[in-house]
Amino acid sequence: MTMTSDGHGVEYVFHPVGQGLFASGALGNFRHGQWIGERVGDIRFQWVYDCGTVSADKHLDWAIHRFVAKRAQLTKQLGLLALSHFDRDHISGVVRLLSHVDVDVLLLPYIPLHERVLLAIEEEIGADDPLLRFFVDPVAYLREADIRGVRRLVFVRGGSSEGRRNGESPPLPDAGEQRSLPDGEFLLEFESRPFDEAGAAPSGAQGNLGQVLEIDSGSPLYLAALWEFVPYNDIDQGTVLNSSFKEEVGLIADRLRKAPSDAARGKALDDLKLRYDKQFGKGSKSRNVISLFLYAGSIHPWYSEGRSNFSVEHSSKGDIATYQRARSTGGRMRGSILYTGDGYLNTDARMLSLKDCLKKHRIDSVAVFQVMHHGANGNWKPGVAATLDPLFSVFSSDPSAKKPGHPHAEVLRDFWQHAPIQVDKRAMATFHFY
Repeated sequence: MTMTSDGHGVEYVFHPVGQGLFASGALGNFRHGQWIGERVGDIRFQWVYDCGTVSADKHLDWAIHRFVAKRAQLTKQLGLLALSHFDRDHISGVVRLLSHVDVDVLLLPYIPLHERVLLAIEEEIGADDPLLRFFVDPVAYLREADIRGVRRLVFVRGGSSEGRRNGESPPLPDAGEQRSLPDGEFLLEFESRPFDEAGAAPSGAQGNLGQVLEIDSGSPLYLAALWEFVPYNDIDQGTVLNSSFKEEVGLIADRLRKAPSDAARGKALDDLKLRYDKQFGKGSKSRNVISLFLYAGSIHPWYSEGRSNFSVEHSSKGDIATYQRARSTGGRMRGSILYTGDGYLNTDARMLSLKDCLKKHRIDSVAVFQVMHHGANGNWKPGVAATLDPLFSVFSSDPSAKKPGHPHAEVLRDFWQHAPIQVDKRAMATFHFY
């Protein structure tokens, strides 16, 4: 996709939510960060990656309000909402966002039931917390939630892409046949199949939730034969558990799913915790390392004028001060983005698995990189920054909080030559590539 100075381009935004992550992106016709007049053939599309925080809710409420107000200037629906994993600081605002916007595709990593239950326990989700239902049965939870509408709920299965077209991507859709809505907004095209999980809610369209589908990790979602989103589910790096444990958890979780009262849910949840403690030891945590990475970029070579612009906005009592900078592209044509959520790139094997999924040409085009787990050193190894070599690196966290103390200094130092940018409770970052 050619990004030229006449206003066609892409915008990446990291919103100020503190210790959490709320990122969005848009393709369209804009100049100096403002959307300008529509023209025949314009591509208008918006997406969100994660929407949550464990900082004060007011930061997330303000960010959602600001995003929704601006979003309406470009499109009538959100084309893609991707959630990296089920931790509270990445999903706490999802239902609030979905109450304001219609979504074409809601993308979730497929995480087996026994893994989701462990996550709920580690997140200390209570029996009376509505979010517990999301962990136990996300399809039923979304179907019953007060949301505007999700046209397609898509789970990304993990595992290697080998054996699926010999690792090759599915063919590009014919640009002339690309489906769009009556008002001209484009829809994502991708290969999928019906989703099926034993014990889960039926996948047929009901209420505000449409089709429930699944795709493979590494399988692209195409937009108008010009842009692509490539999800990578690192589930192969997850906790290894035996079949008897999985079966026991499934039976107790089924009780939890069908519990008629808070008391019954509490008893089932207590039984799950006891089984969990028996498996791992009381008080210990087997941190689930599953996170849905998401690459977004042009299918065709990037065209660059040599510099890429970004701004960092600081808010105080509703006022916005903007600081703009430009950075040389170093002669490489790039403008893509790679989101990692709380993913792990702390071993050579994990880095190799990611690179094998995305392929070299995509890695080489990455301009903006969301640093894993808010800059936590446990998700990182020395040299990650040099291997990926992004123009910009974004740390979304709350450095003022004593715990967990993200970003860690050694991770920040590793990205020091890659324009590290701190997004927190007051500062947001916006990137434009034309």
